[in-house]
Amino acid sequence: MALWPQFCGGFYRALSPVIAADQAVNVYTETREVPGGAKQITMYGTPGLRPYLSVGTAVCRGLFFQDGLALGVIGGTLYAFDLDLGTATSLGSISNDGLAVSFASNGAGGEQIGIVGGGQLKVLDTGTMVLSAAIALPFPDPVTIAFLDGYALINQANTPIVWYSALEDMTSWDPLDFFARSNTSDHIVTIGVSRDRVWAFGSRTTTLFYDAGDLDNPFLPYPGTTVQVGISDPALLGLYEDVFYFVAESAKGQRRVVSASEPMPQTISTPPIELWLSRCPTLTNARMLVYEQDGHPFMCITVPSSPDDVKTYCFDVRETLWHARAGWNSTTGRYTQWRAQGSMSVNGTTYVGDYATGDLYTLDLETYDDDGAILRRERTAPYLGAENQWLFIDQIELGMQAGVGLSSGQGSAPTVSLEISRDGARTWVNAGTATLGAQGEAEARAIWRRLGRARADRLAVRVTQTDPVKCVWGPGLWMRATEGSGQL
Repeated sequence: MALWPQFCGGFYRALSPVIAADQAVNVYTETREVPGGAKQITMYGTPGLRPYLSVGTAVCRGLFFQDGLALGVIGGTLYAFDLDLGTATSLGSISNDGLAVSFASNGAGGEQIGIVGGGQLKVLDTGTMVLSAAIALPFPDPVTIAFLDGYALINQANTPIVWYSALEDMTSWDPLDFFARSNTSDHIVTIGVSRDRVWAFGSRTTTLFYDAGDLDNPFLPYPGTTVQVGISDPALLGLYEDVFYFVAESAKGQRRVVSASEPMPQTISTPPIELWLSRCPTLTNARMLVYEQDGHPFMCITVPSSPDDVKTYCFDVRETLWHARAGWNSTTGRYTQWRAQGSMSVNGTTYVGDYATGDLYTLDLETYDDDGAILRRERTAPYLGAENQWLFIDQIELGMQAGVGLSSGQGSAPTVSLEISRDGARTWVNAGTATLGAQGEAEARAIWRRLGRARADRLAVRVTQTDPVKCVWGPGLWMRATEGSGQL
């Protein structure tokens, strides 16, 4: 049988599903980097949510880790986590507007961590672990806090202004210590720091600033760095290895996802991702989560207002492919919002919060469910071909890692399901299940036979797995088909 490696891949559902209906939910792709290998591409299951700690019922608004100190804001409370013991200690309250908080540390120079949330700044003394009252600022409505060269930096909502603190003291803010963009007219939505530059992301443009060393006015615009790309929301900004990722919005209101280093942004979203973003009524409660695992950096965007069941799409920086993350409601038979919200990475382990509860999890590649709930994995592959040739599908076999069954319970006799569409992904026919192999059955094969007739340009296949076992699909599908006697 001929191998069809194109089964493995990412999300690309075109404006018309007849053209492309590719989907990848809770699976991601890895391409072999050694040329000449017989098996070049594989799909792996995304990590499950392994329960770590429960901190009440409030929503996770942000996590932070640096130099052994792990913090999180759950609802209206700041917690310190002992990651070895799995305990949480309340350090005080943070004004709760339900939106994401931002953290910044001035390190050993000041022993302070600033937390901006709910329109207030509070400062944690890392020596005494005492959280201050709300700092009296010479401006209202702080949005995002960052740190560079001894200064804490905060942008003021609905203005082009960024304020900076006294050196190594986040509790001291002078009414004259600010800088503003004057070469553009849009407000600064949020700020970030990469290398030795302050990035001021506006609603329509972005400008870089640098520390010129002048004590009276240290921050100046970096010449020639204003670009005509803004950001949609403060929570839709992530940083990985000095590269910013954010949801940009053009002057005409078109949304896209970009990466930017210095300073020109590059579009990384595909037309289907941009179509998905355009259909979301609001991005106010949207979040971005950036983490790295097993050599793959992931940038994940969750938009709760999305009209689709799937509300999270992730960009694999290494593979430059998109895939979806989602929960599963076994009662309704529909996808639900992926629970992860907020993240911190500690010694190779990624901890995430929950968008609806105070639960904390680890993203674990050896956990095959979401805190006990079904983790449904799906791959809807590209069309078999572009020709209008009739085919009789004699047999399909899924490339996979077999013998992954558990010793008992659900998953002891794991299966995978196949569906077929003959009309361009409009309707689907269940072709039944095939085995993934009980524990140790490494020779098991997932095969479906006598699948009927279809046109190559309208034939789509969908594979799903719900058993809580390891998911490895690849290097593709093997298909045996007999050509029909003619074309349409």
